[in-house]
Parts: sequence; structure tokens; C-alpha cells
Amino acid sequence: MKGIQAYYPSEDGCSAEREKLMKQINQMLINIDNLKEPAKLTLGEAPESMDSFYNHLSQQAVIPDESMSIEKVITQLTELAEGHRYVNSRYVANAAPLSNIPGILGNLIMVLLNGNNLWDVEGSGAAMAEVKITSMLSKLAGYDADNSGGYTTWGGQGAVFNSLRLAVAKQFPDSNEEGVPRNLYCFCSELAHYSLYKSMEAVGIGTKYLIRVKVKEDHSMDTDDLQEKMEQVVLKGGHPLYILASTGTTDTFGIDDVKAIKKAAEDLEAAYALAPVFIHADAAMGGMYTFFNDYDFEKNPLGFNREVLYVLESYQSKLKNICLADSLVFDFHKLGQTPYTSSLFLVKNKADFSHVDLDHEETPYVGNRSYGSYHTSYTLECSRAGSSIPIYA
Repeated sequence: MKGIQAYYPSEDGCSAEREKLMKQINQMLINIDNLKEPAKLTLGEAPESMDSFYNHLSQQAVIPDESMSIEKVITQLTELAEGHRYVNSRYVANAAPLSNIPGILGNLIMVLLNGNNLWDVEGSGAAMAEVKITSMLSKLAGYDADNSGGYTTWGGQGAVFNSLRLAVAKQFPDSNEEGVPRNLYCFCSELAHYSLYKSMEAVGIGTKYLIRVKVKEDHSMDTDDLQEKMEQVVLKGGHPLYILASTGTTDTFGIDDVKAIKKAAEDLEAAYALAPVFIHADAAMGGMYTFFNDYDFEKNPLGFNREVLYVLESYQSKLKNICLADSLVFDFHKLGQTPYTSSLFLVKNKADFSHVDLDHEETPYVGNRSYGSYHTSYTLECSRAGSSIPIYA
């Protein structure tokens, strides 16, 4: 048993065991650093590209018959880094940043604590971090932090899926038991991420009910076309349910005007006595720019040059209205420079979660609710990593 225990961190804070772990981590860092070359875009040499590459890996993979030393584990892990892309001054890629040191340290704490973010009893550190970042980012986006709610999820796709699931359950409370009603329609721009397409498959609405809206020269949604297409749906007996507002499209960085989208939806609702259309702001790419929503461009305290000011001011003019959306997402693993996956799904009204929450009798394995005041049985995930911690960092 003593040999097995050597594969785990100490249980008593033993300095000798800590030094041993630090040496192993340091060796891993040395191995990675030895593969770095500023003039190259990869760590070490990239493997030869051929059609049979992954087939060869699959055929060669076997479970070892015996345990191996930590040193050999480190060597084999280092082999995974060979040829991996690495961000440096010569590397330009869309939304694939190098994790910064606070993000890496936050990820390390997440791993060392290894808490399940399902429940505060199993993940108190992640729960505290999640409550804090939900409040911080709600205030940043313009939500009332006392009324808003949120949780970490599996990327912008997870936020789109969860917001669509919420939109259905909110308008059709019986759908959780009886299934999704037919003839529901969703809308997004022609440049929107494919997340909504996939989510409509998964939720059961069906992709033929996805209506794509034209974009303008600045790559943002044409709200006149949106209003016209929503009206066409209503006149044919359809039910407009959901609008995806791309607040920073992945490839062209078009920022949809949430205020104009909200007005188009409200005009339609008033004209045809419809329930409110749910609006989700997909800010996976653009969310970080909400940090400039209150920036004083005249005083310019950060000393940006004129060209940068012009761009940021144009972003601010649209992103300052993101608070009009019913939900939104921040992807910190993009411009936030944290390790994958670090996404926060926010809703304007946390009471909306009641529409997708489970009764506590359905979740006895996480204990009686009196054990902790933090529960997330309304998430699609059961077990959740504590990715709120690197976001907090």
C-alpha cells in the first residue's frame, strides 16, 4: 500500500512529499520549455501528417501490464506535447490564447481541491468562486446581481443549449413531462455560431425551424429582416420562441444590436399578443469587451491610441445594451486567457431556473438540501468541474 500512496499528494502537508511533487511538476515544466522555440509555431517537431496517423495510434495503444514510475509518466506525457501548437509572438489564431499565470494557478487549485461543483458540500471552493463571479459579471453586464443567477458550463455551446432549454420550459411548463410542442421557431443571423443548430437538434425542436436572418455590412443582424421573418412565422401559425443575438461572431466579430432586437421582439409581441420571445446574447467571443462598457473615452485613462479608441467605442455602443438579453455567456477560455473549459452562463432572472429545476426527491444522492445552501440541480450536468476558480483567478 505504501507504494500506491506515493502516487498521491500527502494527506498531512508533509514538506518532503510536497517537495517531491514540486520536483515532478518542475520536471514537466522543464520538458515543455525544452520544446519551445520562438521562431516555431509548435512545441518540438510536429508528427508527420498522414491518413493512417490516428489509426496507427489506436492499433499501438495497450493498457500496461505493470505500474510505471512517475518519471516515465512524465516522459510519456511530454510526448503528447510534441508538435502541439503553442502561442507565441509569431502565432495568430482566432480565440485560442495562451493561458495566463493566474488562470493556470486557478486551474491548479481546482485540480488540487477536486471538488464537484454540483453541490457546495462536495465543492465549497468552487461554489464560493461561482457565486462571486456570477455577481461580478452580472454587475459588469448590467444585470441586477441580486436577481440574476448563473453557473459554469461546457462552453458557449452549453450556454446556448441551456438557454434554449430554459426558453422552452419557461413558455411551456408542461414540456418537461410531455415533450417539446411543435411549430416553435428560433432566429439567428447568417453568421451566428452553429451552436443553435446543434441545440435545436438536441432539444427536439428540429433544425428546419431555425430561421437565419440577413446581416448588414458590419456583420450584425439586420433587425428589419428579423422582424419581417418573425411576422411571417406568426402569420403562418408558427410560434417565435427564441432569438440568438451574436454579440461577437466567431469569424467576423459582428455584434448584433440587442436593443434593436429587443424592440423588434416587443413590437411583435404587442401586435400579436404573444408571450415574450427569449433572447440569448452569445457573448462567448465579445463578452470580455463589456469590461469597457463604463470606460471614459474622453479621459482615456489607459492611454489607448485613437484607432483602438475608435474600435472600443463602437463595441461599447452595442455591448452596453447586452443587459436587455434574458441570458448571456462569458467564455473566459477565449479572450479571458484561462484554460479550457471556463464558461459562465448567466440569466437575468434567477427565478427562471425554477422551470428546469429538479425536485429534491429526484436527487437523493447529493444529500438533503439542508446540508448546504448551494444546489444546482437545474443544470443539465450533474458532476461539474470547479472551473469557476480559474475564472475567479
